[in-house]
Amino acid sequence: MSRKRRPTYESNAHRATQDSAAERLGEYLGVGIKSTPKYCAYDWEVYGSAKGEPLLAIAEFKRRRKPRGAYPTLMISADKIMRCRACAAERGVSFWLVIEWDDGLGIWDDDGRELESEMGGRTFATRDAGDIEQVVYIPVADFNELPGFSF
Repeated sequence: MSRKRRPTYESNAHRATQDSAAERLGEYLGVGIKSTPKYCAYDWEVYGSAKGEPLLAIAEFKRRRKPRGAYPTLMISADKIMRCRACAAERGVSFWLVIEWDDGLGIWDDDGRELESEMGGRTFATRDAGDIEQVVYIPVADFNELPGFSF
């Protein structure tokens, strides 16, 4: 059984924001970050060097137009987390969720624990029926803030 593909809302501007964050984060951490093709389950591959070896992690990038402390948790699609976890396990690497808030950047290094889950999603500006789905909540306090990271 194949899954019905949802509409894609990722624009060229979204990709530009993501690419800029990857470049800055790679320089900050001293790693190589390679963007993945548009329909990949995750956004980046993180390598131990700019030359591309070894693969350390896969990462999903999200931009939230709020300050880090606006909400106590970050809501994200449960399916997204599940697919990224499966890809990371298959490749034998870590899964990172990288969030750029208005006032900083944080990395959540997935430890595989069960996350609080419920039906939810985008309700203020729903784009399609798939915007309401099973979501998980990750405590913002669980994200490692990058001190000195500049935009």
